[in-house]
Amino acid sequence: MLKQRRDEVSRTVTTALVDVESNLDNALLSHARLQIAVIEGRRSANLPLDAGQAGLDKMSEAVGHLVAARKAIHEAHYAFRQTRTDLRMPTTSYGDFGDTPDGGIVPAEHVGLALVHAAA
Repeated sequence: MLKQRRDEVSRTVTTALVDVESNLDNALLSHARLQIAVIEGRRSANLPLDAGQAGLDKMSEAVGHLVAARKAIHEAHYAFRQTRTDLRMPTTSYGDFGDTPDGGIVPAEHVGLALVHAAA
């Protein structure tokens, strides 16, 4: 019963963590699109170079915070992985780097992921 509850908690945390990671990436992409829109808009409207500069300055500050948040969430991901290891819970999902269970044996259904990673 306790093992089942821990597995449920692990899945809930993992889902929320992946959601945060995705949202941060989406925020960075949206930020980049905004920056492009500001610069292209200034050009197409034939405005002086300093038009919108104060906004761009604030955007530069904001992107630094987004990048720092992304790094912190990445570090949290590894901290949660260590918690899983400390609790002797098995690896149940495989991410970008093909996290492998203890012993390095990848289940057959995940072999394709390892091959893609190796080819990259």
